[in-house]
Order: sequence, then C-alpha cells, then structure tokens
Amino acid sequence: MESITKNRKTLIITFVVLIIALYIFMIAVPNIRSISTLKDDIKSIKSKYELSTVYEEKLSAMDSEKSVLAEKLLKLRLIYPPKIQKSDIYVLFNKLSEVSGVKFTNLNIVEAQEVLIPTEDQTSSSNKDNEALDPEKINITDIKIKKLSQELGIQPPDSGSESSKVLDSTSNIADGKPYVLSVQLKSIGTDAEYKEFFSQLAFIPGRINIKKYDATVGENGKLNVQFTLDFYGIKDNAATFLGYYPEESQNSSSPLGKSSIFKPYDESTAEEKNTSSEKNSKITYDFTMRIVPFGNRTAPATLSFSARSLVLGNTTPLIFGNNENIESAELYLSESQGKYFCKYKTQKEAFPDLKYSGLAEFKPYGSSIAVGIDSTKRISNQDKAGLKLKIFNNTSKPVSVEVLNDDTNSRRVKIEKGSGNINVLYK
Repeated sequence: MESITKNRKTLIITFVVLIIALYIFMIAVPNIRSISTLKDDIKSIKSKYELSTVYEEKLSAMDSEKSVLAEKLLKLRLIYPPKIQKSDIYVLFNKLSEVSGVKFTNLNIVEAQEVLIPTEDQTSSSNKDNEALDPEKINITDIKIKKLSQELGIQPPDSGSESSKVLDSTSNIADGKPYVLSVQLKSIGTDAEYKEFFSQLAFIPGRINIKKYDATVGENGKLNVQFTLDFYGIKDNAATFLGYYPEESQNSSSPLGKSSIFKPYDESTAEEKNTSSEKNSKITYDFTMRIVPFGNRTAPATLSFSARSLVLGNTTPLIFGNNENIESAELYLSESQGKYFCKYKTQKEAFPDLKYSGLAEFKPYGSSIAVGIDSTKRISNQDKAGLKLKIFNNTSKPVSVEVLNDDTNSRRVKIEKGSGNINVLYK
C-alpha cells in the first residue's frame, strides 16, 4: 500500500510539474514575448508620433513662411512690375490727368532697356561664376520646388527651352532681368495742377525716376513742361501686373508750397495753407496694420504692419506675421529733441532691423500719432487668428488707435497699453 501511495504522489507531482512546464513554455513565455513585442511597437509608434508632430510643426512653419514670402513677392511686384504694357502707361496718365488737371499734348513710350548692374570685380573667373548661375541655364527638376514656384507665381525656367526666353511684346527684356521703360511727355498746366500731379505720382508704389525736366511760361500764363519719367521693373512673364495705382486715395485739394515756380517762396502763405489743409483733410494714419484669417499654403499672411510717415527713405517698410492663433506685435515710439522715432515687430520680423535695436525717424501727420488697424470678421468657430498689439508711447503726443471692421462678437484685435497716452476706438 505504501508503494502505491508513493507512486501516486510521484505521479501527482510529475503531473503538476508537467502542467507548470506546459503553462510556462506554451502560454507564459509566448505572452511575455508578445508583451515585449507590443512594448517595442508602442515605443516605435510613439517615436513616429513625436517625429510626425515635429514634421507637422515644420510644415506649418513652412506654410507660414510661404505666406509671408508670397506677400513680399506681391509687394516686390508692385514696386518693380514684372511687365509694363503700353496700356498700363496710358491708363496711368489718363487717371493722373483727370485728378490733377494737367493736359498731355504728347506721350512717347521708348522701348524698354535692360538695366545693366556691373559687378565689383568683373574678372574672367567671376564671369564664369555668373555664367554658371545664369537662370536660363539652370534646370530645375525637383517636383516640390516646381510646385512651390507655381504657387508663388514663379515659372522655373527649363534648360534650353524657348519658354525661358520669352520676350515681352514691346521690349527685348528676358525673364529675371531688371529693366527701365522711359516715357517722354509734353504737357500744359498751372503750378497747382503740376503740384497735384507730382503729389499723386509720389504715391505710386512703383519705382519712378524724373529726369530731363524743362518748364516755360506760355502766353496764357500756364506752364509748358517737357519731362521724362523712367519706370523700373524686373521682368517675369509668369507673373501678372494689375497696373499702376496710388497706395491710398489722396485728396490734396490745397497743394502746399509756392503758387508759382517763377515767384519767391512765401512761408506765411504756405503755413496758412498747411493749417487749412490739416483741418479739412481726413485722418491719415502714421502706422497701418491689416489682420485677416489664417490660411494654409500661400494664403495671405494673417498680419501686415507698415509705417507711412517715415522721414528718410522712399519705401514703405512692411513686415509680416502669420499665426493661426494670436500673433503678438509691438510698436515702440519715442521722442528726442523735437524729433519722433519708432520701431515695431511681429513674432517673425522687425523694423528697422531684425535685432530690434535701432530706431527710425518719422514725422506724425497730425496732432496725434494715428494707428489704423483694418480687421475682418471671423469666418468660422475654428478661426482663431488674432492680434495682440502692445504700444509703448514715450512721446508728448497721444496715440490714437482706430480698429476698423473688427468682429464685435469675438474681437480679433486686442490693444495692450505699455506706456504713455494711448486712446483706442473700435469702429
């Protein structure tokens, strides 16, 4: 009996050990390996997710950069038109004649000429380098670069193709080359009409040079003026040009200065006209901003910021910001010895320098420093784009901020007062 009992115990123990072994090797070990594999998969997926998040941020930043680049390219094409047809010139001078009263008796458009830009050291080696960088000899094969070029309105040239050598119908200027188009004019008008004409011409965003100016007094007391205007541009057949137009409507019904260029200057009369003009004229903004909804790819940048009353320079310093949420911007104003200075920045750019250390002189148009912000209504609940502008006013003049067209239900524009006298009005 004892041997039977002993054998039973042995069999039971053997059976239990066998069950445990089977469980370990057939169930536990595979599950442990599966768990380890799942952990590795989770780790890999997590790593890919983090990498995808980084790439998503980079793509969003690239879309933002493209939007800003598209805005700057548009501004560049306004200043240096990609092409100028005769019709553009005729329409421009017809408008200027209607506004100013100057009558043009003769208008001659000279064929456009390429503007040659000499290099500092035109040696044979530099010529070879320039030849190697000739845009007509660059063959762009990358599909992404071509697609980006098309989105920005730039036609990448193909090596040896005729499309890269398309010439304008009225000039011999090739793509990518700077050019000048001269317009010779003969006209009749009064002093006031010519002052109005050149005042309006100054607000054309394009680069225009006045030369060969000659004026004589006619029998009727009017001026007979002959002059030549040079219009500058950068040729680009793939781009469109909407024509010349003033940057903003100018109603200078009482031009300042002398009543006759052949008579002495009367300062008291000029001051009287200046005072009258300021009283009757509408508000002219010293600084302007534009805020629009956020858009992907080459949609317009959400924020544009510019100064309009700078003392030096003939360009409008325009910077951009692009954010699907709130874009922070700053305007800093100071005064020293009766002169006014400014600097401003967005999260992407700054004026007058990227380090935001310098100041630019400006001359306020009126008794206050006027800031105009043109906003827009929100297009959906997902439209979160907005502007938070902080203003530091360290001048003796008050700052008047006018916010136009903002969404009354969900303000897109918020003004933060950093220092000084600042008044904000939503219209």
